[in-house]
Amino acid sequence: MGAEAAEVMAGAYVSAKGRRPEAAGAIPLLGVKVLAEITGPFTRVVMRQRFRNDAAQPIEAVYVFPAPEKAAVTGLVIETGGRRIVGKVKETEQAFNEYDEALAAGHGAALLDQHRPNVFQANVGNLLPGQEMVVELAWVMELGWEGEALRFALPTTVAPRYAPAEDRVGVGQTEAEKVNPPTAFEVPFGLEFRAEVEIPGGVAGIESPSHPLRWKPRGEGATVELSHETAAMNEDLVLLITPAQPREPHAVVERQDDGGAVAAVSFLPKLDAGPREPREVVFVIDRSGSMAGSSIEEARRALQLCLRSLHEGDRFDIVSFGSHFEAMFGKCRRYSQASLEEAAAYVRSIDADMGGTEVMGPLKNALERADQGMPRSVVLLTDGEVSNDRAVVDLARRHAGSARVFTIGIGHGPSEHFINGVARASGGAAEFIKPGERIEPKVLRQFARLGAPAVEDLRVEWNGKVVEERAPYQQAQLFDGEPYLVYLRLPSLEAGTVRLAGRLGGEDVSWELAVDPAQAADGALVGPLAARAEIRDLEEGTSRLHEAGGSRQRGRREARITKAIVELAVRYQLASSQTSFVAVEEREGDVVQQRGQLVLVPQALTRDWGGIARLSMPVASCLSMSMADMAMPAALERVEYDVDASPNTYQQSMEPAAAPPESSSRADRISYRRRFHHSPRDAGADVLTLLQRADGSWGLEEDLARAVGVKLGALRKLAKDLGEIPEADRIIATAAALAYLDEKARDSRHEWHLLAHKALMWLDAAIAGSGRPPEDIIDLVR
Repeated sequence: MGAEAAEVMAGAYVSAKGRRPEAAGAIPLLGVKVLAEITGPFTRVVMRQRFRNDAAQPIEAVYVFPAPEKAAVTGLVIETGGRRIVGKVKETEQAFNEYDEALAAGHGAALLDQHRPNVFQANVGNLLPGQEMVVELAWVMELGWEGEALRFALPTTVAPRYAPAEDRVGVGQTEAEKVNPPTAFEVPFGLEFRAEVEIPGGVAGIESPSHPLRWKPRGEGATVELSHETAAMNEDLVLLITPAQPREPHAVVERQDDGGAVAAVSFLPKLDAGPREPREVVFVIDRSGSMAGSSIEEARRALQLCLRSLHEGDRFDIVSFGSHFEAMFGKCRRYSQASLEEAAAYVRSIDADMGGTEVMGPLKNALERADQGMPRSVVLLTDGEVSNDRAVVDLARRHAGSARVFTIGIGHGPSEHFINGVARASGGAAEFIKPGERIEPKVLRQFARLGAPAVEDLRVEWNGKVVEERAPYQQAQLFDGEPYLVYLRLPSLEAGTVRLAGRLGGEDVSWELAVDPAQAADGALVGPLAARAEIRDLEEGTSRLHEAGGSRQRGRREARITKAIVELAVRYQLASSQTSFVAVEEREGDVVQQRGQLVLVPQALTRDWGGIARLSMPVASCLSMSMADMAMPAALERVEYDVDASPNTYQQSMEPAAAPPESSSRADRISYRRRFHHSPRDAGADVLTLLQRADGSWGLEEDLARAVGVKLGALRKLAKDLGEIPEADRIIATAAALAYLDEKARDSRHEWHLLAHKALMWLDAAIAGSGRPPEDIIDLVR
């Protein structure tokens, strides 16, 4: 663990005045309450953090906390002593000076800084003995899609992040320190949560893979609450909301103060790409210490399914990494039954035993391999908990022209910014797997995208002219049937047509949507979201300002970029990398003459981080001091721990005594965690997925017979009845598997249709010339 690690954590919050935190008494954060208003694909969220000083002297509380990566943080308000004080956005240095001057003058104040788009720091200064203060934060956000469901995610803790050597040095607060707040195995504060959902056309269902919920239907929406009054803040809270009506292209328009309008336009492209071309796929799997436990188990399962989603003609390799990396083959090998079996055996043997999360080397190895004349994709499976996320995103962006990265974020609290950022920069896509969720739909969605051809010369037009003021500015990859959202600044309120156009396979393709800005509403939703998307482009190097200028212009360009971020953030009152919120509680009469003691609010350790459920407190204290190093100490690898977690910490993982009744008349419905084999219907499909051979067929074996629910002897008799057809055993086995999927797993067809397509191609070729079409054989097996 060493002195270096202790020094990193001890100096994690050195202020501009050089003060270090003193030994903390009672934790000043009492609880966090979140109210979300979800309207269609957008949400408004208010988070209330309640602080109280139980010490005998003034304190300055420092709390590092997560927020969703796409959130546009639009407000900070402090409430104390019956007063409600609205914070203002200032350039970061100016905001800090105002905060520092307020504390020096004995006033109270709050400061909100952005360390990452998903990591913020709140400073609550000069909190008097016995004083309570509520820090209220507000943000708006667009929701992502997970299959046919809207995905709302609320991160609750900042998981410990591995910091490479270059992130642990520097003047002032280092990158390692910014994203590694102190950690405790249990904290005395918890989360209260409620969501008001309103979906045009109504809600078909609401579930959570993370927390037990109660939800009550209400008109076209529902009220959602935790089934427990509070939840431990040690994992992401995820809601999956399925609309009753299918998705449709749409536009939401808001008038702006300058006389123009801002539109959020969502297209739903349909791509007929033709036959899938062979590909080169490099799987990069995180085997660092933080992945131990449920995360590495899910990674193994996902990778096994990834392997079986490849096609003959593809080439692949597997790269494992931790403090170092190793490639299974060294270069991509042709996909065959032999290479599949070798790779499957390798995946079964891997564990989270390779130390720290040095992701740059293995990802660079995967991206910079010699060109073998095939399109290349990289599939990265990781929790993404690193401090050098900017450098990794830049690496992916530099190679976007030759390889796309498809990320699979794994764990109870993966870094959403890292997982989305790497995929976004390279033209790939991201999926998230929480332990306990079914992985099949997520992996198969990724492989459907992985084989999708790129739409070239992609552009957005308004009444026939390319829109320059748009975000994202660099148009990303389109995927078949998946929403594509773009923000546009329209010059006037005249009606017109937004057109998304490009070329696919040498042919022109386009999608159009009529928009009438005259029907625009006043509001504060689309404008801030558009500004946040523009700021994201500026922060990530993909804006219009990044297109021009060589090395001589770099310094001047960086100044223009900083200025553009500040102007947008101040205009729309948004937190950003260059701006902060500050609110001052001006006090009259006797003011504090002595600056408050600095107290750090610890994070709850992310659930099952590193495979650790619960350790003794002496070991836990040592671990908390070494989080910035992140390489699991050898001593901890041998510690035996109690998997029966305390009710306070793990109450959200409690299973129901019985499933809720199916009756739709019950107003209160409860959504419970779905396990990997969460129902008999899906168990057979899961087994068949793992038994499928590289060429798409299945072998006639006992495991297959059990999966489809037919005796092996009966299947062998059917194979014999086929006569002298080559591969009769595999024909019957494959037909039986397809029949089972079609009859018993029809509701999850979207999960296995790619595997079935591969199987039908094999089956069609296997019985060619026999005079018996595949449909007849499937009917025979039925």
